[in-house]
Amino acid sequence: MEANKHLTIKKAVTLVELMVAASISILLIGATLSLLLFGRASVFRNEASVQAGERARKVANIIAKELRISKPTKVFISDSLGTTSNTNSGSVINFQIPVGAYNTSLTLNADYSLKWGSEDTEDEYIGYSINGDFNLIRSTYSTSTASDAVSEVVSPDINSLLFTRDNTSSPVINIEVEMLGKSFTHQETVTITSSVRTRN
Repeated sequence: MEANKHLTIKKAVTLVELMVAASISILLIGATLSLLLFGRASVFRNEASVQAGERARKVANIIAKELRISKPTKVFISDSLGTTSNTNSGSVINFQIPVGAYNTSLTLNADYSLKWGSEDTEDEYIGYSINGDFNLIRSTYSTSTASDAVSEVVSPDINSLLFTRDNTSSPVINIEVEMLGKSFTHQETVTITSSVRTRN
């Protein structure tokens, strides 16, 4: 009786098969890394956009808070600080508010009409503009040319600021803010527009 012989054939992996397997592995790893990098970039872009949007809204709200207690005849839109020109579109807004409006102690004239100026100084103007370093500047001044302006930085990284209205007697002022947002690897700009109704 002949014993059954079991033959075991060992198949060797060829160099070509190894190269094909390695190539497929590299392609899969590359695709995975690309997806991860794309996702990471997307996260940083979104972070920059959200940051820019939030800061742009904050800037618009800061300006609107004061502007809404002014009135059309006290608002001057131009491309420079001062009240020497008044248009319906410009990068600078100059205006007055009732004196004492913020500390609830309004200052009145003898005829009980409001005194107009800045928060605490009669006949003073408030101006919002952007300086050469792209900072939002709030200025107060008492001369028509703003030669005595005292300014402070309100917010950095503002690309542009635009104020518009239908006509010089319109109570509605549109504020357009283009803000730069920064994340770890990306910068994004966001533009928001809001409208403010001044008092009549």
